Amino acid sequence: MLPGLEPQDNGLGRTQSLYRKYRPATFDADDLVGQEHVSRTLRNAIARGRVAHAYLFCGPRGTGKTSTARLLAKAVNCLAEDLLQRPCNRCEACEAINQGRATDIVEIDAASNRGIDDIRDLRERVKYAPTALRTKFYIIDEAHQITRDAFNAFLKTLEEPPPNTTFVLATTDPDRLPDTIASRCQRFDFRRIPVYDAIQHLRAVAEREGIAIDDAALGIIARQATGSLRDALSMLDLLATSADRLDDTPIDADLTRRMLGLSQDGRAMALVEALAADDLGAGLRVINAAVEAGQDMRSFARHISSLLRTLMLVRAGADPPEATPEIVELSEKFTLERLLQVNRQFSEMDFATRNAGIPQLPIELAFASSLIVPASSQTPLPASQQSPAARRPRREESPAVQRAAFAPTPPRPEAAPVTVARPPQPEPSIRSEPAGDLPSGNSAGIALDAVVAHWERIRTEVKGVDRKVEALLASTDPYAVDNGVLTLAAAYAFHVGRLNDPRTRKVVEDATARVLGSSLRVEVALKGELDSRSSAATPASRHVPAAAAPSVEEATAHHSLDEETGSDSVLSTVPADSADPFDQAVRTAELLFDAKEVE
Repeated sequence: MLPGLEPQDNGLGRTQSLYRKYRPATFDADDLVGQEHVSRTLRNAIARGRVAHAYLFCGPRGTGKTSTARLLAKAVNCLAEDLLQRPCNRCEACEAINQGRATDIVEIDAASNRGIDDIRDLRERVKYAPTALRTKFYIIDEAHQITRDAFNAFLKTLEEPPPNTTFVLATTDPDRLPDTIASRCQRFDFRRIPVYDAIQHLRAVAEREGIAIDDAALGIIARQATGSLRDALSMLDLLATSADRLDDTPIDADLTRRMLGLSQDGRAMALVEALAADDLGAGLRVINAAVEAGQDMRSFARHISSLLRTLMLVRAGADPPEATPEIVELSEKFTLERLLQVNRQFSEMDFATRNAGIPQLPIELAFASSLIVPASSQTPLPASQQSPAARRPRREESPAVQRAAFAPTPPRPEAAPVTVARPPQPEPSIRSEPAGDLPSGNSAGIALDAVVAHWERIRTEVKGVDRKVEALLASTDPYAVDNGVLTLAAAYAFHVGRLNDPRTRKVVEDATARVLGSSLRVEVALKGELDSRSSAATPASRHVPAAAAPSVEEATAHHSLDEETGSDSVLSTVPADSADPFDQAVRTAELLFDAKEVE
């Protein structure tokens, strides 16, 4: 606290606010908090007699720009012999500046004195020498508010000021200053006050003021101030006079949240818990409870975003200081990919809630979108982070298709026959169930028909293990079985993401193995994507490369389509009741490509 500035009672019970009472008085680190890089440089400039004619102080509000400008004015005009001890706050010059009596220290609010006429008046005033101090200081706050014409009129004066005159321009938006102005000043960038430094300073002020407050409440104040020490002291001042403290009870975290209109920790945690459980209804109920409790939605959105960011940092291994055991446990319910997507959804909540007609609506939309947003609208991830189904460019051809491929015959009467090598027939698997239940058509001994026939039993097995997974399978159907891989077609992108989760996929794979007696690896993709791949692989005409020959299942599908449309197709002559799938494939190829099998 500055000497001679003890608060005086004026009979109305009004005292000086804490942020004015504890305004920095020296360049010491415990006084000018969090700006050591600025104080060290200015102190060296004073000790070496290298004070510039113009300074530009930039930074967020409440970080000490104007206070540092006053410190600089005191230090330059201080009468102490030890240059490193300036300002001393004891000499006549320091006391005059502290008490606001120094007429040579001129503070100008550029927000209300921004025009060319104001700058012309300033130009006339700088011509006069200081009256009481060695150096006259002009401190121009919110300098970015000055008009361009006024800046042009001020340029020459700033470049070549009269002797014993120093300008300090303070601004929160340095990008709006013309380059011609900024280039003529020494620029100092003020940083946001770190949370730890803010807590230490608030604790020291509370002890000197006799305010009983616990560390949790101090942490809430420091984080809510977002780097502004002035805002933090104003909040502490508010809590010190709270109506709940007439009996001088200590200020705790609960009282701090209520007085500052902040979200309760439990609500934000409950909302994220609902997000982890994919419970849309529970999340919307949490948001509605916050609204009914009078919670400020902008503050609630900030709290949610802060919690989600902390979860993302924990999941990425950054070990943030705010990670409590509860947060670490909650982070294990998410994948890093999911947390990235959720953080994108909630990243714009601060701005959205401020301008929304229904304040809670942006939060509700972000929460719902985090659960049901289509995969196509999300930013694509690197291939190393995609699921196996997403990395596969197209469905691989089954062995049955490869062995039934034929080269097309040249259009000549005496065409050379195409040789088809007949591979050895696979031995039928021995199963306890009746023969014919599980036909063998691939390397795993399981065909798609068998999976389709037993799909309800598989879902029943899954339901006995996890009802949520079975609910996801309600809109999912078997699509293909190739090389021991069962491809499932899902109707919704959200189901694709959940079913491709390793834990969920294992539940389906285990149930499939129990029902079919053979292990299949499960992959899930959108039905539309699978259909587009299949259509892209379908030949446009009869003259197609040998590698693109259709399988028996595709040929049967074309046959069914021709019967429905009434078209005349060569596939209609293929016997559908052929006992040997390979013989059926041979007959299909002969009819399609005019080829003959050579024994």
